[in-house]
Amino acid sequence: NRELQIMRKLDHCNIVRLRYFFYSSGEKVFRPRTPPEAIALCSRLLEYTPTARLTPLEACAHSFFDELRDPNVKLPNGRDTPALFNFTTQ
Repeated sequence: NRELQIMRKLDHCNIVRLRYFFYSSGEKVFRPRTPPEAIALCSRLLEYTPTARLTPLEACAHSFFDELRDPNVKLPNGRDTPALFNFTTQ
């Protein structure tokens, strides 16, 4: 499986290095022009500790999606964005 293939490539196979391999910072994974908010959202969604991970509602309310909640933002066809993007944690 994938984990065993990765462990074979590491110098000294131990859980600390394996965890770092899977959960290193997003800068190494994403393209250079990826917005920092997108990296932050993905990092929180892929959090190693389940209790520290974002809930689905928290993910929908993340600042990455703030532009969709801005009343001045229009869709490419000129229409307003639908209200379905107005998530809050309250």
